Amino acid sequence: DYVAEKQMTNELILQTNAWEKYLGIWEAAKRLMNMNLIFVVLILSLELLVIWTVLRLEYQVNAIELSVQKVMGYNIWQKNRRLIVSTMGITLVSTLAVALTAYILEFSSPGLLLAGGGLLLVAEGVLLIWLIRKIERANVQRILKGGNL
Repeated sequence: DYVAEKQMTNELILQTNAWEKYLGIWEAAKRLMNMNLIFVVLILSLELLVIWTVLRLEYQVNAIELSVQKVMGYNIWQKNRRLIVSTMGITLVSTLAVALTAYILEFSSPGLLLAGGGLLLVAEGVLLIWLIRKIERANVQRILKGGNL
């Protein structure tokens, strides 16, 4: 007998079913994945809200200047350079910091983190341009008619 052979007579011996252990780990992984998904949606929603609020305030404070620049033929980059650079710069720096931390701590694949950060950067850029165009369309006519003076 294994217990007598190893002199484990006073030891607590448990037998674990591999399938039950697998199901327990699987359920924990599913809960963690669902929680992470909820956090991602929450964080992206908050980021969208911040970008929307900053753009709206930018177009309220500098409404006349931005509308005149649009009428004079300035492109989106020329009018909103500071806003675009700051938004994209913060995303780029944070992505690089996360990838570097993952590389140093050997926690995750830096390549996957860089790919995810790049995808987030592109999505953020597209969203930023879409919101700028939407706000410009709504504001230019009103401002030129004297609605924001």
